[in-house]
Amino acid sequence: MQVSEQVSILNETQPDYSSYLQKKPGPEILLQDIRHLLTDAFGSDADLPAHHGYEIFCLEYELGTFPAGSISHKKRGKYDYYYWQFQVDGVRKQRKIKNDDVPRALAFHRRKQEVKRRLRTLRAELREFSVEQRREEHAIRRLLQQLFPFCQAAVLQKSNTYADGSPRDSKNELILSLIYKMLGLTAEPSPTHISCSGRLYRPDYLVSQKYIHEHMGMLYDPQYYNKQVEKLRDYAGIGLRAGRNLLVTTDDSYKDGGDHDFLVMPKIMLQMVLGGAVKADRMRRLVRTFLPDRRHKPAARNS
Repeated sequence: MQVSEQVSILNETQPDYSSYLQKKPGPEILLQDIRHLLTDAFGSDADLPAHHGYEIFCLEYELGTFPAGSISHKKRGKYDYYYWQFQVDGVRKQRKIKNDDVPRALAFHRRKQEVKRRLRTLRAELREFSVEQRREEHAIRRLLQQLFPFCQAAVLQKSNTYADGSPRDSKNELILSLIYKMLGLTAEPSPTHISCSGRLYRPDYLVSQKYIHEHMGMLYDPQYYNKQVEKLRDYAGIGLRAGRNLLVTTDDSYKDGGDHDFLVMPKIMLQMVLGGAVKADRMRRLVRTFLPDRRHKPAARNS
């Protein structure tokens, strides 16, 4: 399928998600919901199993949020003075802490020492674990190092975030991104503008520079449904056709009121095959990698 030359594609510079705001969410966002759920269900003593790898990661993150350096205390007569001490190009410097800031600075200092002590304890305990346990806890810590920046990006952007840190408009688009990744196809989210009938549309995906993919997830809403019908008519007016250079997938039905939206992934996969985006054998190979073989077996005939 080739995208019609009548489609106006405007390449846009994607935002850089590698740098985040200074004020970032902490690692507790990863387990916050499940901890609340378990506490509400089982009482205040309910919690997830403790893991040294997780706690070490959280404490290392917290340690990195403290101001660099240490606090120096000097007493002159009946007066106390506190200074920040830090290194600049290998030279020790110090700066007086204002009296109003002393309680906060001392609280930071006390917490910083507590974090360091706890880290030493956890690391010492970890050395006493079996080889298999140590390997698992180190793997948990490394997994968090990989995942956590994307969790921060998702919270700061207030959007669904794919594994590469780029945003998606919905959870369904996350599913689509994963399917395309597993199929080895390049799917750029919202990379184009299509101008037709005086309107400017931004499709969900441009796939392998060959076809436009529109996913429609709220067809149970009459207003949404009518807008999608109007969009597809506009697309037809500039030469986009389903099965040729346009793929349309859905998960909800206009008639069932969204009662079957739990069928998202199977419906999308079938629609991609029927829409000509991927061959059935290739999709079957993909499905076999993560689903058990549950092929429908016809009922035995009565003799």
